[in-house]
Amino acid sequence: NCSIGRNVRVAACYACFSNVNSRHTGAIAPYINQLTGALLSVTVFDLEVKCRRAALAVFQETLEKYGQLLNGKGNLAKWEYYEVGQIQNCFLDLAIYIAGFDEYRQQIIEHLLEHKFNHWDHSIRELTSQCLSKLTILCPDYMSFIVIPKLLKDSLSIDLNTRHGALLSLAQLIHGLCDLITDKENQKELIEKYFTQDMTSELKEVLSKIFDEKYFRGSGGEYMRPAVCFFIKKFSLSKLLQTQFKIDETFINNCENFLIQCIEYNKESVQLAAAETLPYYCDIDNYHQNESKLVDLFIKNLRETSKDYVRSGYCLALGSFPNFFLSKNDNFRKIIATLISASKCVSGPIDSQSKVFPLKISVKSIEAESSWIQARKDAIKGLVSLFSSVKSSEDLKKFNLSETDFLDVFECFLNGLEDYSNDSKGDTGSKVREASIEALEFMVSLSGRQLNLNLTKDSRLIERVLSGIMQQAIERIDRTRCIAGKAFTSILFNENLDFDFVKDLQKVFVKQKCEKIDWNSAYESMPMFIQFLNKKQFQDNLLIGFVYSIGSLTESVVKSATSSFIKQVKIIEQENPLDFKFLIDKLLNLCRVHLKVDRLSCSLIKTVDLLIQNDLFSNPVLTEDINYPLEFLTLFLEHVKLTKDMQRLISYTDFFCDMLQFDDEKIRKSTMVRLMIQLCHQYSRIRKITASKLFEALINLPDIFQSDDDNNECINLLTETNWDQSMDTIRAIRNLPQAVLLKLLEGLHNTPTPLQTTTTTTTNQNFNFSNQPKPSIGIGLDSCVIPLRHSGLNLIQTTDFFYPLIEDPYIMGKIACANVLSDLYAMGVTECDNMLMLLSVSTKLNDKERDLLIPRMIQGFKDCASEAGTSVNGGQTVFNPWIIIGGVATSICSTQEYISPDNAMVSDVLVLTKPLGTQVAVNAHQWLDNPERWNKIKLVVTEEDVRKAYLRSMSSMTRLNRIAAQLMHKYNAHAATDVTGFGLLGHAQNLAKYQKNEVSFVIHNLPIIAKMAAISKACNNMFGLVQGTSAETSGGLLVALPREQAAAYCKDIQNQEGFQAWIIGIVEKGNRTARIIDKPRIIEVPAKETDGELW
Repeated sequence: NCSIGRNVRVAACYACFSNVNSRHTGAIAPYINQLTGALLSVTVFDLEVKCRRAALAVFQETLEKYGQLLNGKGNLAKWEYYEVGQIQNCFLDLAIYIAGFDEYRQQIIEHLLEHKFNHWDHSIRELTSQCLSKLTILCPDYMSFIVIPKLLKDSLSIDLNTRHGALLSLAQLIHGLCDLITDKENQKELIEKYFTQDMTSELKEVLSKIFDEKYFRGSGGEYMRPAVCFFIKKFSLSKLLQTQFKIDETFINNCENFLIQCIEYNKESVQLAAAETLPYYCDIDNYHQNESKLVDLFIKNLRETSKDYVRSGYCLALGSFPNFFLSKNDNFRKIIATLISASKCVSGPIDSQSKVFPLKISVKSIEAESSWIQARKDAIKGLVSLFSSVKSSEDLKKFNLSETDFLDVFECFLNGLEDYSNDSKGDTGSKVREASIEALEFMVSLSGRQLNLNLTKDSRLIERVLSGIMQQAIERIDRTRCIAGKAFTSILFNENLDFDFVKDLQKVFVKQKCEKIDWNSAYESMPMFIQFLNKKQFQDNLLIGFVYSIGSLTESVVKSATSSFIKQVKIIEQENPLDFKFLIDKLLNLCRVHLKVDRLSCSLIKTVDLLIQNDLFSNPVLTEDINYPLEFLTLFLEHVKLTKDMQRLISYTDFFCDMLQFDDEKIRKSTMVRLMIQLCHQYSRIRKITASKLFEALINLPDIFQSDDDNNECINLLTETNWDQSMDTIRAIRNLPQAVLLKLLEGLHNTPTPLQTTTTTTTNQNFNFSNQPKPSIGIGLDSCVIPLRHSGLNLIQTTDFFYPLIEDPYIMGKIACANVLSDLYAMGVTECDNMLMLLSVSTKLNDKERDLLIPRMIQGFKDCASEAGTSVNGGQTVFNPWIIIGGVATSICSTQEYISPDNAMVSDVLVLTKPLGTQVAVNAHQWLDNPERWNKIKLVVTEEDVRKAYLRSMSSMTRLNRIAAQLMHKYNAHAATDVTGFGLLGHAQNLAKYQKNEVSFVIHNLPIIAKMAAISKACNNMFGLVQGTSAETSGGLLVALPREQAAAYCKDIQNQEGFQAWIIGIVEKGNRTARIIDKPRIIEVPAKETDGELW
């Protein structure tokens, strides 16, 4: 265990301190260099910062007492505590300084060779190679004659870590020796001295073997391939060695084939390593004649490949060629054309593409239709890398470049801003957009400051660049907004841009303010950008950006976008009604083009609905020549028939209900007909939402009816119908009282009956529904939800009880109450109106025991209820052979106050708000008094571990899930349940079974109270903890959340409660089942023990 070893090493440091202070100087003197050398090795090379700091402290104490024995080491005492905090600083600075002392140098090098160059951590192996390179200048002979032969031998080791570390260190040492003897007068003698025939022969043998495929098998190839690339890079830089090495055609072919393999390897880190090595390898003298062949080969392979990762590798490689490759045979322009094609290609070989991304339509396309995101992103990065070679106007002539080439590249990057590809991971096109933003920033800077091209005087081009980046700076994703905001200000303050619109932007985006602004924060950035909504050159992009953000799932983004947008639209309406009309017309055109696009459809509907809610459609200018409200309604009515998307249907329902406020016969009639259709929609959730929204509209618009009786009849129909019933039943309910439903249309002022019915008379029996409420959610889930006879209210109720499981009756009462309330919290209900307590008093208790235990149990239950903001008003107590405690929790709430637990969607993630393992912790605590049981687990835990786990379990079981329930509303939870007696898997399976969508839950992570997984395993999994079947009491909530909201939900819980929540799984398409993967990741809670703290 690393933590135990750390403690031993720290103790050893302080043991040295004790010896130094307790011994006579004469006794210590013979060992002083050995002691201080060991302390310094720990100071700079130990991986644990506590050990490094302890060793430094002891060394400084030793130096203070025995300074006369350590002449010249005084500067070591000046090191400060924080200097050994960074491991990079220790390896690359402090170790080099220590090695400057002769008596410590060999000890430092030997430590690196024995313990660090083959370390299990690859980052330590890399630091070791860099450290050895810096040490070369201090002892070149030792490195050449001792270290390099050892590394040559180890570079062919069967151990992956040894082989990898040896190759990295060997590369650094060879390059370091070459740098050392460069420009020396006796250069030839030194070459023969350090690079002997034996050494170069052995090096050739190593290189011939290392290209063998067997060294790159399996996951180890991901480490070895970049290491070999690094070796080729350093060898290429070591020009002096090349003369001694006598490079032949075999070596050239081996290197070339290997680099091509790495470029085509399905791992980005390997491809990047090959691309970084390529320009150095091309600079080998013997290879210069192959330049045309290699460029043509790479272009051919890129165009013909049907694998996205292969294309990615070649895009990176083509952008890495050195200047002398690019300046011949018009290679630069060939590569530009190829990378531009790759940045637009949908999939498959480029030359076989009949169409490329993006599609060109009348209004700018903002929706991607392909995958291959990484390949398109790397094509853009390759272009940026390629143009990094252009440093001056002389380079333009050398590479045969014109402004047309630059315009083509600008168009490529501007097209990249329109990539909105989506897959199961979400908005993956953001990678291409972010690369395009940074590329545009680079190209504007290059075209202006360095090359002084006329492109920076093209106002239309700069408008397009700025407006495209402004759109990205106001969209949903924080990371993209941050990149776009920084790029926008960089371009804005480019001294070569002298346009009026740039000066207008600079008045709002003041340079000093922009340097301090947090571009991640929508609250800070959006109010600045929205001020240019009425500027024609920016209006299209800003409108799309704000519309997209208004439909976001992130509350802070929605709030910032909504408030900024509405405020600015009102300003435009007041100052210039014609501009306002023009803006609404733009919005209508956007709807016509993009209403079928998944990414924007809901956002467009919500934006239009937002304008209606803020009374912005009542302006007479919108009905002068074109009736814009009617145009929007007609368009939405056409599209609502074509969609089955739940969120889109809900947005349409909100819009139609808000349209009833228009005192226009045609609008009201068309809207009401659509709402009547939705009352019989195939999705019960849509029927319920439509009934609820329509009820609210009828309450707020009493003038829609000619009489109060009509109003009451329609409201009763909407509120007293159980819309979860079967379609046939719903149709009968709606069709039988035809006269009542027709009044929804007849009641419109001066509107004739639009429908004729075969039944001219109906009796009250047709629509005299039972007064008995019908449950929306009944047996099977956490609580029952029963709509009340009163408008819009529901009774939500649950009951639960169990037997005592811990020793403290007061804590037992609190656990029982928290357990009952969790069923309400799982429904998103945060306010409990009343609780009843159910108590069974054991007949086996005598009077004294009963008077001692029962009142404390009752008090615990009442105190927990008080903590939850409710009270216990009644219950039932009986005598029974066993003690039983439980209760009933009741809440009266509106539909908006609870979350139906049946709406989990594909791509959601599963969050758990409390750790597992309470049953194991409680049982283990009981086994402390049972030697037979304790003997089974004492090898994996200590008594202290068990007692702490028991306290943690009690803390967890008494903690309410109320905060988690509140945040379910904030972060748009789709489903939830509490984890109790059936275990995590049991409750997950039950929740999955009741989902409307065809989904399945897959659990990958199991957060478990520390040490409990080990106990469960030691007991032959009798609890089923890792299998998910271990019973929990008053466990956490298992919540299905949108992927983009889950991390914020967990963070908010930690901020408010001080306790962690974990993302433990995903929701995928399936047959309503749940499972735990074969080898789930066990998360110990807490991850590290902290003295004096429970969690």
